[in-house]
Amino acid sequence: MAHASAIAQPTQVEVEDRLAFADAALALAGHEVTDPMLRTMEEATAAFRLVELR
Repeated sequence: MAHASAIAQPTQVEVEDRLAFADAALALAGHEVTDPMLRTMEEATAAFRLVELR
């Protein structure tokens, strides 16, 4: 059974803003995402595309 998503897909600008916010928050805590897979997951989360990671 397919389910329709009621959440609108974010624009590229919104995704970039979310990533910038997450990067800034991590930097304030002294952290940085350097693992390519974690970065891919972070980008997918910001764009509401977690299903595509399977």
